[in-house]
Amino acid sequence: MSKVMRKAMGWWRWGLASLAALAVAGVLAIGFTYPAIAAGLCASCLGMERIAPRVSVEPAMSAAGRKRLLAHVAQARSKVAAVWGAQPPAVRWVACVSINCDRRLGGLGASAVTLSTPLGSTVHLSPGGLNATIMAHELAHATLHGMVGVRRQMSGDLPAWMDEGMAVLVSGDRRFLDENDTPLNCLHLPDALPRSPFVWGPASGKNTDLYRQAACRVFSYQKPVARLAQKLADGWSPE
Repeated sequence: MSKVMRKAMGWWRWGLASLAALAVAGVLAIGFTYPAIAAGLCASCLGMERIAPRVSVEPAMSAAGRKRLLAHVAQARSKVAAVWGAQPPAVRWVACVSINCDRRLGGLGASAVTLSTPLGSTVHLSPGGLNATIMAHELAHATLHGMVGVRRQMSGDLPAWMDEGMAVLVSGDRRFLDENDTPLNCLHLPDALPRSPFVWGPASGKNTDLYRQAACRVFSYQKPVARLAQKLADGWSPE
């Protein structure tokens, strides 16, 4: 091997080592800020276990629980696809069966949370979110965020109440909808609902009826969810 080739190989190895170091540093940085996202990217790095492509669980989850979770993933995808008329995005699922795991991954008491980035979405499921309805709700968020864009979602250009109301309708959540998927008690709604996701989180934690109110507001447009989502993707934003 010539001196020039040896030098080129040395630079090549150095470049690969540098890229690997940057990748590790990136996972560590994400893990510190958004541990659930890091767990979706590298399950073992956060003490989780991958049981299927894009599905990671707390090791303590039983064999029956793992089988049930995978079935719920399939059910959630089918439900969202039926509403949208197209397959939803391939999100990463990170599921906890203990409060300690949930807190370690950044859980703040919600049944589930969707963390959307320009590179895709991660759904963090708490012990109370391991069912197909909650999972379809979160998958609806991921689908809409992918269409509208994370920047608009975080800025409030996609109102949080519309994001949440659409997810309630898509998931068919019987806490807020009747057997015909019509929101319950839609008379006398408030004039305004939280528009920012940063305001919605604390407000809905104190008053879960906001989800029903948001579903009522979205339902009032009398248009299929898929058509409303496309309007939002095209730049429309409701008042």
